[in-house]
Amino acid sequence: MTIIEGTVLAMGILSGCSLGILGLSRNQKKSLKNKVSQKLFELRPKAMTAWVGNFPQEYLRMETEETLFLIKIIRMNPAHELIITNPSSWCINANPREWKRQSNPSRVLGVEAFRDFPIGSDKKSEKVALIVPNCHNISRYLNESDVELVTMKKKVAGIRFVRFQELAEFLDLVEKK
Repeated sequence: MTIIEGTVLAMGILSGCSLGILGLSRNQKKSLKNKVSQKLFELRPKAMTAWVGNFPQEYLRMETEETLFLIKIIRMNPAHELIITNPSSWCINANPREWKRQSNPSRVLGVEAFRDFPIGSDKKSEKVALIVPNCHNISRYLNESDVELVTMKKKVAGIRFVRFQELAEFLDLVEKK
């Protein structure tokens, strides 16, 4: 962990922000991981799943007959907004109505490592940022003045952003292609 990541981690814990799955007790992390694993099992009972890596670069790997998924869980308050400032920098905005470019962001840790994590399969593959339980918006800055809302149907730098309640629809969409 770099000094900057350590500082962000400490700031996130002290301010109560949830960055990825930071600020949670061991039991809460386990409960969140179980909730996601259970939902995936309900949706794809024949899929093989396993947790890979170490926190904060810990991901869920799910393999179906057609597709290999690498899933990064981002725990968020439903009233907060996820902002993609560039492919390696995502931040959580706790106050969407008051956001300015000068606002001090709460960064999601491990984004670059997730983006660069090797899939290691010849199958069709998808990298997914799974927002649990939900968020107000997922926004992406295109340039200094333009912003677009991100949906699960559009990849941003090779990653799809999916809300937890959209998971079934997303899996059906991806596996039909």
